[in-house]
Order: sequence, then C-alpha cells, then structure tokens
Amino acid sequence: MIHAIFFENNPGFIDATFITNHDQDRIASFTNGDENKTKMAAAILLTLPGSPFIYYGEELGMTGKKPDEQIREPFLWNDDAIDAGQTSWIKAKYSVEQNVKPLSFQIIDGNSIYAYYKKLISIRNQSLALRVGDLVSSALSSDNFLVYQRAVKLNSAIVIHNLQSELKVVDLFSIAKGKYKILFATSSVDITGGSIIKVPPYSSVIIDVTDLK
Repeated sequence: MIHAIFFENNPGFIDATFITNHDQDRIASFTNGDENKTKMAAAILLTLPGSPFIYYGEELGMTGKKPDEQIREPFLWNDDAIDAGQTSWIKAKYSVEQNVKPLSFQIIDGNSIYAYYKKLISIRNQSLALRVGDLVSSALSSDNFLVYQRAVKLNSAIVIHNLQSELKVVDLFSIAKGKYKILFATSSVDITGGSIIKVPPYSSVIIDVTDLK
C-alpha cells in the first residue's frame, strides 16, 4: 500500500532500506549478541527490494544502546594494543574487543559477520532478481517463518528465513515451479526430491529459480 503511494508521486522512486541507524539501538544489542539472529537481519535487509544502507559497524556486529554517543562508538579496525590510529573520541562501553571482534580478525575468518555481509552483497550484485525484482509474498510466511520471492522477467529467487529454533521443511514447488539452484545458505542445506529443502533454525537460504516454460 505504501509503495503505491510512493509510485503515485514518483514512479522512479527507490526504497532506502536499513536495519538501524545512528539514532537507534544497534541491531546486535537488540539480538543480545546472538550472531545467528544478527546475521539473519543482514540477510533480510540484503534480499528485500530497494537500495540497502548499512550503518557503520553493523558488518562487524558492533553493539550499542542509547544515549546516542554509545550507538556511535569508534569503529573497531584492529587490536587496540597494535592500532595507534584507533579513534578515541569516546571510551567505548559496548563495542569493545571483549564483545566484538575487530575487522582485522573478521576479515580472515570465513564465518565472521563481516564475511557474511560480504558474501550476501556479492550474491545480490550478481542476481538481477535480488537487485531489481518485484517482491512476491508467500502464503508460507508466518510469525516464525519468512518466505518471499523476488522476480523480474524470467529471473527469480526464492528467499527463506527460518526465524525459529526448529528445523523447517519447505516444498519449493508450492512457491515457484522451475529448476532450483542454491545461491546462498547460512548453514549447509540440500534440495531433495527435486524441490524439498530443510532449513536449519535461525538460518537463511536463497534459491535461484529457472523458469522451465
């Protein structure tokens, strides 16, 4: 409904999406430091329509709560002991090395939050459907399970987010008919029986769909 109003005023509008910004508690604090949930927030942001904005430090899992100074703490580039150039305009209360790994550590860790963002951004850039595709909702979505499709011309992608602590089984054929290929998965998953996929707890999966018509 809100998109229809935007289109009436500007048919070329682009949604500016974000998880949090400089006036809000950081997402990693909202998830109580749960890395799986923090990563899922990134997966939702980077698979929805629009032009996504990433507040600095979200890609590291930086934490912070109001007042404003504590949600704008210095970016963690490196180990304080060897980083003479580290910003020190304020003494960090939340985003300290005991809670958040600096970039220098995360950049060499394939399982880090930073690596997760980097992989998702790469996949989004390579997928026409994820960049400009229309959003198609799914009847499978619920309070604990988020499923939608991004589609443009003959290119489409099914996006699945399991928001709960239990394994979910999805028949992709009930969403879109075609040939399926996994583009991205938080955890290891397989498509069995041609269209059945098991999605682990607190994980996301992106499936490329090739229309067989």
